[in-house]
Amino acid sequence: MEQVALLQDQLRSMKTEIGYRIQLHFRERFDQIDRLGSRYFDSLGSVNEKERIYNRVKSELDEMGSIGYTAKYFEPVINECMDNLMQRVRTAMPNLRPADLQLLTYLLMGLSPQTISVLLQTKLDATYMRTSRLKQKLLQSNTPEADQIIAILSKKNGK
Repeated sequence: MEQVALLQDQLRSMKTEIGYRIQLHFRERFDQIDRLGSRYFDSLGSVNEKERIYNRVKSELDEMGSIGYTAKYFEPVINECMDNLMQRVRTAMPNLRPADLQLLTYLLMGLSPQTISVLLQTKLDATYMRTSRLKQKLLQSNTPEADQIIAILSKKNGK
């Protein structure tokens, strides 16, 4: 019973650390987008300024949604906080596509399907479909990493 309580405490601590790091990263990026939004609002009718700001915000989101950006900035956080889980997944399941690894990273970060859709530039139903297919690949792999991921995602979804 004591071991269960200890494991629960460790899981809560891990979730807090991941949440903090992701929140800090997003806060920095979204502060920049917020400043652009304020400038957009203040431009009151300046079509050129509004278009320039819109393009800048879109560019920021496009960059954050790239596979390279995810691997460089988000995967290391997951690895640090989850005992190198993404690295172990890459080793155990070498046939996973980069897009699957990107989606998996977003899911482990706890991002909502809506946010994932924005970052991946897909429709919400396509994000749900990709998530479902990824879970099937994980289940079929019969690896300890896949079992761990399914357990984590089930807890995040309240199942």
